Amino acid sequence: MNNLDRLNIDDNTLKGVLDFLPYPFLVSELQKTKRHNIFVNQKFLDEIGYSCEEIPTNDDWFRIAYPDPVYRQEIKDEWASRTAQAQRAHEDSVFLRARIHTKTNGDRWYEVKSSISGGIYLVAFIDIHDVMAHDEDLERVNRNKDKILSILGHDLRSPLKNLHALSSLMNDSDMTKEQFLDAVKHVNTKAFQSLEFLDTTLLWTKSNFDKISINIERVFPHAIVGKILPIYRSHYESKEIKVTVDVNPTIFIHADIEILTIVIRNLVSNAIKFTHPQGTINISSEQIDNFFYLHVKDSGIGMDKATLAKISENHYASLSGTQQEIGLGLGLKLCKELLAHINGILDMESEPNKGTTVTIKLKNNIEDY
Repeated sequence: MNNLDRLNIDDNTLKGVLDFLPYPFLVSELQKTKRHNIFVNQKFLDEIGYSCEEIPTNDDWFRIAYPDPVYRQEIKDEWASRTAQAQRAHEDSVFLRARIHTKTNGDRWYEVKSSISGGIYLVAFIDIHDVMAHDEDLERVNRNKDKILSILGHDLRSPLKNLHALSSLMNDSDMTKEQFLDAVKHVNTKAFQSLEFLDTTLLWTKSNFDKISINIERVFPHAIVGKILPIYRSHYESKEIKVTVDVNPTIFIHADIEILTIVIRNLVSNAIKFTHPQGTINISSEQIDNFFYLHVKDSGIGMDKATLAKISENHYASLSGTQQEIGLGLGLKLCKELLAHINGILDMESEPNKGTTVTIKLKNNIEDY
């Protein structure tokens, strides 16, 4: 007697009942120590897309439905915990919410409920994607609002207070001409930093509230670098930093010129900030196969592996530069997010006291956009 016989339901009747129901269903049975999937209803095939031949066992289902190994383990652990809890309470059903990778509709949120009867596992899937997506959007908006308030309340307040203090000092009639000119220089530097901070904040806000519009066109990276460097000339010249450019002026790529300009500008600004006086910055490019690489290499203070790991995980807070230049801690995160809009990535190599190389990697194929 098989498990279906114990239910007193023949195959055709079970199939007819489950095909009539409005939710995807998967049926499995325990054979020795492994669960084998023996039936999926039509709604399952329409929404989730996998046949029993594609997911013959429960292990196959977990591997395909949760392709990310970390998330897969989280779901397995949560499912095991809830199953044990149900057994202690003498309950015959378990449910949880999970993000499932479907064959037909990509990743979607489902409430998954499993019931056990006579050795047969009946698993129902209720689509809650719209509700969860709405909740995730609200959570993201709230996080962004908190971040913006933090920036406006702290990071931008500090340089503005410095500007106010310097301007008050300049009103002192006892200042010498040399002191006045020195104060003007400081005011100019602080004002530039404040504008740069504000610009970065606004761009980060636009990116995180999905207000960035993408316009792919033919772009010459050499020309972009040529427009950016004069903006920062007074800053790298005041630190006596030697800046060299080795970017082929004839090479063009297909990208969004505004995004690429913002990213390169942030990388140049960071390189100047963290390079010691009389140091070097080199901006170069190369093409390998269908990929374009732009490198910004400095001889600055560098970073250790722990700091690089924090940056890759977006847990990095900005440090002061070699002359106490300050930042928002948003620049590199913003660059990574913006490059993602144009199928680009940001790579970093660094060593303490030896410098940092940041590389923009773009696939130069207009058909990819």
